[in-house]
Amino acid sequence: MTPDAARGEPTPAPSLVPGGSYRWLAGICGSQILFHFVQQHYSAALPLLVRDWKMSASQAGLVTSAFQIGYLISTVTFSTLADRFGAGRLYLVAAAGGAAAAFLFGGFANGFQSAFVLFGLIALFQGGVYTPALQLIAAEFPPERRGRAMGLYIAASTMGNAASLALAGRLIVWWAGRAA
Repeated sequence: MTPDAARGEPTPAPSLVPGGSYRWLAGICGSQILFHFVQQHYSAALPLLVRDWKMSASQAGLVTSAFQIGYLISTVTFSTLADRFGAGRLYLVAAAGGAAAAFLFGGFANGFQSAFVLFGLIALFQGGVYTPALQLIAAEFPPERRGRAMGLYIAASTMGNAASLALAGRLIVWWAGRAA
């Protein structure tokens, strides 16, 4: 029995990477950047999607709302479930589900209803990646390095948002030039 268990405290899960590896963290941050690419491409392409999918401004806003509500629900739900089933397992499930949902959105979203459902589904999985990843980082890094590791992970979200908007903007201009 560990000293923590003898005091009635939960025993921490064994570390995936002893001492907390920044290479491991780079992989987690990279996945966060890619997840935000999916989220922000919708915003960048919105003027074209409104036109091509014949959506009203209200409908376009509702699609964004579906994402925000799905993300809100999933962050609370997945963080609670991670305490019971393990953050690593849920992270992998959410990452695989998020990738599948992104491919479904790209392949099958063709109007308001499909975009609403599929973008909301992406959010359910994306929030399911975020909070378990924070739990994994907290378990992997000792307290003196934990703040920096979490800061880098959170910064990866912002980097993904910014890079996605920049890339999507360039792709839209390129695509519009090709179509003309």
